[in-house]
Amino acid sequence: MPKSELVRLKAVSHVQREKDILLTYVNRSNFIVQLEGYFHDEDNLYLVSEFVEGGELFSVIQNSENHRMSESHAKLVIAQLVLATEQLHARGIVHRGIKPENIVIGRDGYVKLIDFGFAKQLSRDPKVRTHTVLGTPEYLAPEMIQAVGHSLPVDLWCLGVLLFELLAGHVPFDAEVPTMI
Repeated sequence: MPKSELVRLKAVSHVQREKDILLTYVNRSNFIVQLEGYFHDEDNLYLVSEFVEGGELFSVIQNSENHRMSESHAKLVIAQLVLATEQLHARGIVHRGIKPENIVIGRDGYVKLIDFGFAKQLSRDPKVRTHTVLGTPEYLAPEMIQAVGHSLPVDLWCLGVLLFELLAGHVPFDAEVPTMI
């Protein structure tokens, strides 16, 4: 990642948080991509993750008939993501970006959650909330859209939207203008 772009996009803290979460809290999880290391030179920052050969879930869906999965395949994918989410939530981490583009599938068929740029360490106390609204509109939980504060359960909403998409071939909430979603 070019350092100048990270500064321009005000994404330095996102990348730092992603690195810290992956190294400190979730390293060596079966269903979360592993960060093998990081380094930088004068111009770029490098996060080196494990190689997952199968590609993004998004591509698998797009290349499947009617953009759907069989019920048994969808259940397998969601079950693995539930385990990944459970591991995160046990540590008070909310991902806030669970969607097909942030899931990779290995050649063995197992999935791994990637892209922790929006992830945040929270308290496991459900009364403690954060108010930052970010993410893909089709996957945003109602409490994020309504800006009333959110916590760990927003990831469960994302999993529900994803399951619907895997089975139906489209997201449950969509509009040409994102604010209409």
